[in-house]
This record gives sequence, structure tokens and C-alpha cells, in this order.
Amino acid sequence: MLRRRILAAMISVLMLPLFFGTKPYGIVVASQSMIRKVPQDYLTIQAAINAASSGDVIQVSPRTYPEILMINKTVHVVGEDRSATIIDGEEKGTVITITALNVEVSGFTIKNGRRESPYCGILVFSIDNVTISNNIVTDNYFGIDLRDCDQSTIFDNTIANNSYVGISVRGNNNIFYGNTIANNTQGVLVSTSTTPNTFYHNNFLNNTNQALFYSSTKWDNGVEGNFWSDYQGSDGNGDGIGDTTYPYEGGWDKCPLMEPWSLNKIFPINRDGETCYVIIRRSCIVASFNLNVSAKQLSFRVTGPSGSMFFFNITIPKTILNKGSSEKWLIQLNSTDVTANSVVGENASAYFIFLMRSFSSSYEIRIQIVKIPIADFSVYLIIGGVATTVITIGVAVVMFKRKRKKTSSSFTHLVADSFAG
Repeated sequence: MLRRRILAAMISVLMLPLFFGTKPYGIVVASQSMIRKVPQDYLTIQAAINAASSGDVIQVSPRTYPEILMINKTVHVVGEDRSATIIDGEEKGTVITITALNVEVSGFTIKNGRRESPYCGILVFSIDNVTISNNIVTDNYFGIDLRDCDQSTIFDNTIANNSYVGISVRGNNNIFYGNTIANNTQGVLVSTSTTPNTFYHNNFLNNTNQALFYSSTKWDNGVEGNFWSDYQGSDGNGDGIGDTTYPYEGGWDKCPLMEPWSLNKIFPINRDGETCYVIIRRSCIVASFNLNVSAKQLSFRVTGPSGSMFFFNITIPKTILNKGSSEKWLIQLNSTDVTANSVVGENASAYFIFLMRSFSSSYEIRIQIVKIPIADFSVYLIIGGVATTVITIGVAVVMFKRKRKKTSSSFTHLVADSFAG
């Protein structure tokens, strides 16, 4: 049963990128919802929103849409390709304004809002439970502005080159992860909150001021924080997390990352002059990667908050490690064999190994190709030898007795004939 669940989880993880690019989670749509396509069914995105019912999906094909959008009902607005599905505000105002619960916006480039306060790329105004994911938000005054907004999730966005601030927050218990916030005057501005907003697995790159906050904010998930391009700390134990806080001793991010966060961790390997890539799709920090080709093994460390679930799906080219017919995979967590709880697949060029596990500590993962043990036949050979000897002696005794009986019978007949004569 566990193996079936793991297999189902792996299939889900592998299939999601086919539909949502780099987005790690899909949009859940009720069976009675309608998919409204732009521009096939509606010439503009706003026309599709106006016609939609609560729960409908607005599916938008790649092109540039010069629009100012008002999303005032619960819909899922999904672009097919975030680099090529562009909503251009033409500097006329805020590009997207959201005023309804449970709205999801994913898969767009959102640009050219009006370049002055209070205009934005995306404004979430006085509403909760909004999801904004897998977008590029660029060339606006505010990138994303959560204004009196609670319990919303902002993930896997690139928010760059906005003239004032990348993300502005006035609200409570919002979560930001997997975002790249780059080249803005102000990276993040948190003005007011009573319940902390949480930031982790974000990349803060070359903002004039990386972060400014006036109220309670969490800068990690308990173990993993954010990557800061100006962090100067070191990582003595190789767990991928800095040994000192950011931006100074006693600073706000207690667990700064040593490398930029991405869902896929890619390790280039040179084999006979050709570069191959080991790719680890993961939900947690992966560090201290080591490959030993002669021992047919690789290892790495994973770190995450205790009690949370982590997964990794690793792609290993066969030009790097190749399993023979008399070999098998051995997968270990801190020296414990978890091969039976893993899923291993392959195609003509690579192996795929998937594992999902609950964190109780930092783990060392070791993946190795080992020989399949050959059964020890020595005991059976000894027993067989004894049995053969016993059988041979027994046959010899039987034959001897038969020969002796035959000889005795012939002598009796000879004596009887003599007396008869």
C-alpha cells in the first residue's frame, strides 16, 4: 500500500510540470466549473472574467493582451506560458486588481503598470485567500501589493525591475516562498501586521534595499530561510544554511541560504569530455553533493523543518551510473535502507529515483549500485556430499549382499548335485 501511495505521489510530481511549467502545485478545479478560453472564446481576458461564474477557469493562450483587469469574482486565471502570455498595462493604471476571495492568478508576465503611487502590477485589495504563482511581475511601481489582505500565498514568481517595491504587504499570515525578488528599489516592504507574514526559499537579488519591515515577520520556515545576494556568511557544516544570521549578527533571517533557491538542483558532471547533469527536483535544501563513480554511488544532505514532508526526484544519466543485470539499487537515509520505500524507474538514457519522507532531522541520502548477493551454497554442498557418500555406501552394501546371496545359492546347488550323483 505504501509503495502504491509513493508511486501515485511520484506520478503527480512528474506530471505537474507538463501542465504548469515550473509551478509545483496545480490548480484544483471543481467538476462543474467551465473553462473559458482566450482568445478562442473571448477576445479579451476581461470579457472572459465578466462572463465567468464562480469557480470557472480562464485559460489564456500566449500573446500580448493590452488590458487593465478587474477580478471581482472567484476564478482561476491561467496563462499557458508565463514568458509569452503577457498582460501589458501600457502605464494606464494598476494592471490587475483582485477584490474577490479565493482567486488564483498564474502563468503570466504582468508589466507596465502606471509608474507612480499607488499603482501596481497586481493589487490584492481588502480580501483574503488569494494565490499568485508562476508569474513575472516587472516594470511597475509596486510589483505585488497585498493591501489589507490575510492568509494568501505568493509563490514561484519573479518580481523584478519595479521602480519602487517588489512586494508590499499590509496584512496578516500571508506566505511567500520560491519567489525571486530582484533589482527593485525596495525588495520587500512589510508595513503592518499583527500575525506574522512568513518568507522562506525566496531569492533576494541586488535590490537597492533588500527588505524593510515595521512589524512582526518570520524569515524562515523553522530551518530554512532565504537567499540574499549580499550575504557574506559561511557554511562550516555543509548543510546549505549559513552559520551566521542576515544581514548582521542577530539579524532577522536566522537561517540564510548559501545558494539561490530553485525547485530543481542541477549538478553538471564531466564524463570523458562530455557534460552530463544529475538533476534533483526537491522540496527542501540539498547540499554537500558528492559523486563517486568508481564506487557507483552518490550522496547528498537534505535539511528541512521537523515533522514536515519532503520529497526528491533524482535523474541520473546512465553515462554517469549504469546498473548491470547482476546489480541493484541501494538507497539509504542515515545508513537506514529505504530502498523498499522508494520508486525507481528508467528509460533508455537515465534512471529516476523518487522518495517521500517526513523530516525528523537532517538526513544524509546515499544512493548506490551494489551487487545482488549470491546465495551461500557451501552448506548445501557439504550436506549434498555427505548424502552422496551415504547413498554410494548403501548401494555398495546392497550389491555386495546380492552377490553374496547369489554365490551361496550356487554352492548349495552344487553340493546337492554331488549327493544326487
